[in-house]
This record gives sequence, C-alpha cells and structure tokens, in this order.
Amino acid sequence: KTIIISSIPSAGQLPGYYKFAAALKLYKVVPIALIKSAVVLKRLFTTESREDKEILLQMTKDIDPHFIRWALGAILYWKNNEVPGTVYHIHGEHDRLLPLRYTRPSYVIHKAGHLMVVNKAGEISRIMKEILSSN
Repeated sequence: KTIIISSIPSAGQLPGYYKFAAALKLYKVVPIALIKSAVVLKRLFTTESREDKEILLQMTKDIDPHFIRWALGAILYWKNNEVPGTVYHIHGEHDRLLPLRYTRPSYVIHKAGHLMVVNKAGEISRIMKEILSSN
C-alpha cells in the first residue's frame, strides 16, 4: 500500500503558480536567506501554537540552504502525471504549500497544515492503522 502525507500524487495537482515560478526559474535567483526570512516573518501572523512555531522556526534555522534550493527545483520540475495504483492520500485542510483545493485526498485532517505530522500525529497514526489493517 502506498500512503502519502502532506503531498500530492501527481504533478498535475500542483497549483498553477508553481508552474509560473518554474517557468521564471525563480527558485534559482531568490536568495535562500530571503526565503528563510519570509518563513520566520510568516510565523508572526499564523494561528499555530507557540510550540509549533518554535519547532518550525528551529527547523528553518537549521535547514541546509542547498537542500532548500534542491527541494524547490525538485517540486517545480516534477513531471509525474500518472498515479501508480491505489494511493491513500492524507492531507491537511489548511495546507498552504499544497492547497487542498488542487488535490483530491482520501482523508482530510481538520485544522491541519502542511506540517501536520508534527501536531496531528495521533490522528494520522489512527488513519494509517486503519489503512494498513484493511484488505
């Protein structure tokens, strides 16, 4: 069984603005420090818990700049348009990186964002157990 969490099963479910960013090759020219600063600034205006904000800020501080650039290129130029077999897709209702409106998940976690594995682990585990125990 294939289970994806906070992801999408095909490139066709990427928001249009990702395709626009890929065409302009923005990920190659925008300084990584600016991206990290934007993530930090965004935390000031989100409704995440204090604990979640602290975890995300530490992750942002620690992440390797080369990884960020690689990851941006990987998602922007991903070409898969074929969903392989049965895919169980668990997605957050408020995912801002891969918005729910562009995809059709099997399960939607209420009031959860892209990093729901951090603060919705119990609910995700319950769903995964359900999937893995089914025929």
